[in-house]
Amino acid sequence: MGPLVCTAATIEVSSYDALEWTRRAKLLGIEDSKQSSAFGRMARAEGLALALAERERGEPITTMEALLETIALEPPAALRSICPGGEAQTAC
Repeated sequence: MGPLVCTAATIEVSSYDALEWTRRAKLLGIEDSKQSSAFGRMARAEGLALALAERERGEPITTMEALLETIALEPPAALRSICPGGEAQTAC
């Protein structure tokens, strides 16, 4: 799915201590994406992104459309409306 699809995750917390959350993230393998998701290490970052999206959605992510619906701030149709023709790209 690639590193440009999901580059961040947002969570709500009752209190924020930057050092504590950094420590917790590192224990889970969440680090600077340029380090943790560099060439040859994308599978781990992709797995983490899919796990977070699955938790948010409440079911496995099986298509790119499902991933986009889960992580995008706007519905996929709204995102496509600004593309020429308004259709999804089907080939790379």
